Amino acid sequence: MAEQVNYSLDPAKKEGTTETNEKGEVTGKSRMIMIILLVVGLLLLVIVLWLAIGWGMDHSDQVSCKDDLDKKEKTIQVLNKTVSELKAANAALVKEVKDVLGRIEILIEDNKELKQRAAHLEMEIEVLNKNITDRDRIINKLRNELDRLNETIAELNDNVEELYADMRLIVGILNQELNRNQGLIKEIDYLEGRIEEYKTIISNQDAKIYGLMEQLEKLDESYSVQWLRAEILESLSNKKVSLKQIYSGSALSCNKGDFHKTVDTVSPNAYIAKERETGYAFGGFSSQNWKVEENEYKKDKYAFTFSVKNSGRCTLINEDHAIKVKNDTTPLLLGHGEDDIFIANNCINETNHKVQVGKTYNCPKNENFYTLSKTPKLTSFSFYEVKIDPPLTDA
Repeated sequence: MAEQVNYSLDPAKKEGTTETNEKGEVTGKSRMIMIILLVVGLLLLVIVLWLAIGWGMDHSDQVSCKDDLDKKEKTIQVLNKTVSELKAANAALVKEVKDVLGRIEILIEDNKELKQRAAHLEMEIEVLNKNITDRDRIINKLRNELDRLNETIAELNDNVEELYADMRLIVGILNQELNRNQGLIKEIDYLEGRIEEYKTIISNQDAKIYGLMEQLEKLDESYSVQWLRAEILESLSNKKVSLKQIYSGSALSCNKGDFHKTVDTVSPNAYIAKERETGYAFGGFSSQNWKVEENEYKKDKYAFTFSVKNSGRCTLINEDHAIKVKNDTTPLLLGHGEDDIFIANNCINETNHKVQVGKTYNCPKNENFYTLSKTPKLTSFSFYEVKIDPPLTDA
């Protein structure tokens, strides 16, 4: 016996359906068992009746009633046959019951699989419902945005029409102004041509001025050299003096290596440095060379320092510290005295130059004799070989 099973995707109905199916299965099994017990009971009743009939008769009655016994034997035979048929029927019934129970188990397994598939389908339906809800919400939002965009486009179209009208008005005004300014444009073109002519003239004048400045620099340098020559002559009376430039410092070449390679063997000598801010020229003279030796200072009784601007010469106070050839802290190019004049390495780019009055040399005045600044920046540096005839003695 098979019962029909209904499935529902409603979770509330799913539990009731499961309970009904389980009850139906129990009822079917109970009916089969009752049928089996009924058949067995009937069989036992027949046996009991047969025993009662067989053993309940009186022995004397059996002898006298042979005919009845034959009838009973026939009856027993009939009963035995009936029992055999019942047993056969019972066996067939038991087999059928087992087959039914097997089919019931198969149906139960199928029912479980169907329940799992139904649960899976319900989950998919829930996901689809959620996606449909989200899609509807997004569609509504997009529709609202589209409505607002259409409104904005309509407003922009109105504004564009107004702008077109304003632009046409402005273009008309500009055309009128352009027509009126044609004369001004021609005049401007003429003035631009004149400006180019003036630029050419100014450029030529700049070249002339630059040339004059170079000439002035040369004249200034020549004047400084002639002035220095005169000072050397004055300090070394009855001598012939000439100066030859052998080293010139620049932004690209003004370092100890180049300097000493050129001047270490040259003596007597002199140098002129020019301050960048004021153009003041100052320097020193020495009868000694600038080769670096063990001692920091070299003795020189002929050495002096000078200022071309102030037309003055500073005389020695301490001959033993006449010139300075090395320094332990700041790299030194050359120096006179105890930092009376201190020209640092990389002379043009360097900012560690120092000048001070009155330590080793006695100057005509104490303040700003060499330069206005005590830490001057240099714009040029020149070193000269000084030839003296006759040569100096004890130099």
